[in-house]
Amino acid sequence: MAFFPDKVLKQILVARHGKRPGGKKVVMKANIAGCDLFVMAYAWSAQGVAFIVSSCGTTVRHEQNYFSKFENEFGQ
Repeated sequence: MAFFPDKVLKQILVARHGKRPGGKKVVMKANIAGCDLFVMAYAWSAQGVAFIVSSCGTTVRHEQNYFSKFENEFGQ
């Protein structure tokens, strides 16, 4: 995404929590065209960072549930 501040969020993570920010997060909020949004960078390990964008407030549940499945150490 061209307008997502991923580099800025990662720099803030390192500035606040050093070179090993695992388990920490940084959140930014904005209001764009009347819609409240937040972006979050969550360092789930020393090198891995997940970036999330979400709207704030009430949401509508989709008719189909979405499930993520990840392989375990046995490939299942």
